[in-house]
Amino acid sequence: MVLLGAGCAAGGRPDAPVEDRSGQPGAGLPPESRTQGVGEERITGAPPPEPLGPAGEGQGGQAETAVLALLAESDQRRRAGEPEAAAAALERALRIAPRDPLLWHRLAGVRLAQRHWTQADNLARKSLSLSGNDRRLQAANWRLIAQAREAMGDRSGAAEAERNAERLSP
Repeated sequence: MVLLGAGCAAGGRPDAPVEDRSGQPGAGLPPESRTQGVGEERITGAPPPEPLGPAGEGQGGQAETAVLALLAESDQRRRAGEPEAAAAALERALRIAPRDPLLWHRLAGVRLAQRHWTQADNLARKSLSLSGNDRRLQAANWRLIAQAREAMGDRSGAAEAERNAERLSP
């Protein structure tokens, strides 16, 4: 009952289908969305996005269309300097596709840019747990975790996360 109310309050439909895209991070996203990393805004600035690459094809449908629209809205809000609105759009997308690791990664990047270090670390680890065999997404998550841990003063944790990212990088 609580979940039903949360879906309605967010403007979503409680009966909307939920896609399980585990094992297909970023599936169905347009190429320009799939190739953007979330850790775009780092502690020291905003370097160009890291390419994550396509990870499979989606199955189409209303849920995927809604996720794509919310992802585009999030990108637009982030570029407009509205990180909280960007995060809200990603959170709505996650209600539709809760097992999409790319969405978790993108939300982690927004939280990192907002200097919500612990949240960024936790969200990137959630993305890691759902990322399957996507080594590029895993490496991007570890780099994001390293940034968050460095910002929190955990130098050894940051170094460990960087080592994990390097191990996964091509």
